[in-house]
Amino acid sequence: LEFNQTYYWRGDEVNDAEPNSPFKGDILSFTTANYIIIEDFEDYNDFEPDTVWNTWADGYDDPTNGSSAGYPTPNFFNDEHYLEDEIVHGGDWSMPLFYDNSSAMISEVTKTLNADWATDSFVTLSLWYNGLAFNAAEPMYVALNGNAVVTNNDANAALVTEWTQWDIPLQAFVDLGVDLANVGTLSIGFGNKANPVRGGVGNVFIDDIRVYQPPVAQ
Repeated sequence: LEFNQTYYWRGDEVNDAEPNSPFKGDILSFTTANYIIIEDFEDYNDFEPDTVWNTWADGYDDPTNGSSAGYPTPNFFNDEHYLEDEIVHGGDWSMPLFYDNSSAMISEVTKTLNADWATDSFVTLSLWYNGLAFNAAEPMYVALNGNAVVTNNDANAALVTEWTQWDIPLQAFVDLGVDLANVGTLSIGFGNKANPVRGGVGNVFIDDIRVYQPPVAQ
């Protein structure tokens, strides 16, 4: 199936004993999406090897990275989990991303993709985030292939207390030298990656990361 296409089908009833056969059925349809899912956090659980940090590498045992992917010490007897199951944008889970720039200065989590976003003419990288009012205001950024960094225009993004969609034109990464046919990694971080400085701490929930094709013209 192709992206951004509406498909139709009809089922007719054939009965050789009836002179009016075949009987036409209703015409049904569905429309395919104009995106692919990069991450929706639905494939993880509380057991190895399916814990979120095995896919989203965080700052564990790395003094230069103050991040943690998921709750570090959930109380399973109180129905807590490594992932968040109440503050979610879609599905059952979102990822709590903890950042602590008080010593490491940069906090980021990274997923290996090895993806080709050029073949199907994708134009936008989109993710949803939800912060906490008491977070420290640290710059929020997304990086492809390590160092192609785009920073959220909202300096207080980490303090936003409702689900917010962040759309990033993929051209912004191309302008930074990324070959969309060879996207190796995607990182989400807090801090000034180009010029790290000591900062504060916080927790932001991440969900529904996608890449989109242009919308269908109406």
